[in-house]
Amino acid sequence: MRSRFHSITFPLLFLGIFCLNTFLIHSPHIGALLLVVYLLSMGIHVVTWLQPSRTDEQANGRLWMGIWVTLSAVAILGSIAYYAASVPAILFQGIVIVSMASVLFMRTRIESHARVGHVTPLQERLRTIVLRMRWPIAAASICVIFSLGLFFQLLQAHPIVTAIRTPWDQFSPSILILFAIATLIVSILLYRGREKTLSISLFIFLIGSLFSFIAITYPIGYGFDSFIHKATENHLAQFGTITPKPFYYIGQYSIVLFIAHAFSLSIDLVDTWLLPLLATILLPLAWFSAANTILKKPRYALLTLLGLFLLPLDAFIVTTPQGLGNLWVLLAILASVPWLFEETSPNWIIIGIITLSTLLIHPIAGIPLFFFFALLFFSEHHNRLPDHVSNILKWTIVTAGSLALPASFMVQSIKSGQGLHLTFENLNPVSLALSASSALSALFQTRFSPLLDFVYLYGQNIFLLVLAASLGAWWMYHKDLSARIRVLFLMVIILGVNYLLLANVIDFSFLIDYERANYANRIIPLILFFASPFLILAFGHLSLNLRTKPIALKLTCLVLLTMFASASFYLTFPRRDAYANSHAYNTSQADLDAVHLIEEWAESKPYIVLANQSVSAAAIKTIGFRYYGNLFFYPIPTGETMYQKFLAMNETPSRTTVESALALIPKDENVRTVFYVVDTYWWQADQIIEKTKAIANDWMSVGGSVYVFRFEQK
Repeated sequence: MRSRFHSITFPLLFLGIFCLNTFLIHSPHIGALLLVVYLLSMGIHVVTWLQPSRTDEQANGRLWMGIWVTLSAVAILGSIAYYAASVPAILFQGIVIVSMASVLFMRTRIESHARVGHVTPLQERLRTIVLRMRWPIAAASICVIFSLGLFFQLLQAHPIVTAIRTPWDQFSPSILILFAIATLIVSILLYRGREKTLSISLFIFLIGSLFSFIAITYPIGYGFDSFIHKATENHLAQFGTITPKPFYYIGQYSIVLFIAHAFSLSIDLVDTWLLPLLATILLPLAWFSAANTILKKPRYALLTLLGLFLLPLDAFIVTTPQGLGNLWVLLAILASVPWLFEETSPNWIIIGIITLSTLLIHPIAGIPLFFFFALLFFSEHHNRLPDHVSNILKWTIVTAGSLALPASFMVQSIKSGQGLHLTFENLNPVSLALSASSALSALFQTRFSPLLDFVYLYGQNIFLLVLAASLGAWWMYHKDLSARIRVLFLMVIILGVNYLLLANVIDFSFLIDYERANYANRIIPLILFFASPFLILAFGHLSLNLRTKPIALKLTCLVLLTMFASASFYLTFPRRDAYANSHAYNTSQADLDAVHLIEEWAESKPYIVLANQSVSAAAIKTIGFRYYGNLFFYPIPTGETMYQKFLAMNETPSRTTVESALALIPKDENVRTVFYVVDTYWWQADQIIEKTKAIANDWMSVGGSVYVFRFEQK
């Protein structure tokens, strides 16, 4: 009876409520509930179809993979529709209807696995946890929930709406103390390894506090790229397409549009929470599943979850295509663990879906993943080839992968008409040695502040720490490991070469100074991700060996891991301390007010604005895209000409600079008005403001925080 409900009645009931909400009620609360039910239902059916499980344990452990594959398929379908025509709301609503209806037609297939793939009901699992829980465990769980509950309450009570450089200017150390307390208790529970479901749930709650920090504390928005992506998604939601059509990012846009259109949620809400929530839920489940496969014992696998804090997690705090692509890469690596460590046959349907969707989300993530699976395919079939052919083919793949990202930038530059220059001078041994020496000397700095010195000693050496732990784990267990794990080492080499070429050969001088190292630095997290299976092995070794050690040593080790996790939390966000001095300010309410003021003051006449990136982000959020020829009417800080005019005004305010900015606009646009915006936090803002008052036609102040100057062409 229960199987019949799940296979027939449940899909029909879901579709009825879905259609009612989608076409009549439009309730975001009902939509959010339907989204959760949809992802869980499709996750169960997809993973049962693609990878039938023999036990409840396997079915539960692979549910995350079903959700992941479902969203990846959505990214592909949305991208196909986008490039073929457009992405109207009815497309994504139709995907939900067709996919849930397909569950009915798959009933025979699913029921054949109903006994082996059945997932234990949630209420039954919760009841088992409660009945088996002893009072010390219950007390520890309450302490974690209380600490993190207070943590979230403090975040919500102090939203950041003024212009500051770091959230640590807003919050007291109590935030970090609460996080550290919760981490230590969760670490103890993970080490015990007995309350698996409870421990994983509390860990998800813990790591979710890190991933959701920005979404809660920055209600206006964070960074600059996220504003552009949200504006693009809103444009696509309204018009179904955008011109010119980008050849990347559409994978993320499709997922956001799917959730927003199909489940009556706002684009801004979906984009803000998409990556933080997916990372919070999918990443711990995927990590534990991989650890369980490698270590064979769930008790030892639980402690390895703390290894997540050793990875660069800053890409997962704000939804961007690069961040989402990075998550897809890490999930793909963790999903590949059974194929790498047990030499089971890969499911090439899953691999195809994941690889294509990652390429559509972001090529810097998708291209390395493509070569990873190419090497995995080669490792499975190379025995069918003669040895010399096999070696030639393997090193051809490695060479192509090592040049892939620089080559993609060259192709993009040729296509866009931008000049991309190659400089091989930095690849000479002397330059590389000097760069390495400079980098190594920075790893062991001190500011005579014990707490900060520890945090930065850890943070600046985390790359070496992860690689050392990974190499050590491989050395201890390499005789027992499959030959396929060499693929991971080859990927580290491939990405290392890509990094060297992007950092030293590709000339990004067309970008603004502080963005020139951006693309090369994006490869560093990918290198650590491909080392993560060995990091799991290292933590498994630690978990195993701690069992026989004195209680004092066990506690010392857990405290040290807690300190690492707390340091990672602190280092994930912008900082202003003895080691780091973030220069970027967030978009503030005053910036939004300035944009509204300018729009009203212009009285529907065309205009351009010279402002910093925070004000430009506010304009993108408030107004969207508005172009004069090829120029956006606010500056975009990627070396773009308008931004250079803004910097020139800051250097020496003059009407000549204003006139030269107007000269960039095609004459047929009839633009004669220029607004110049100065935030009072800008260097020498007082002098700039006074000098500009003397030459502007008019000016206004927004609460004393932002000054807006108006210039009219004579």
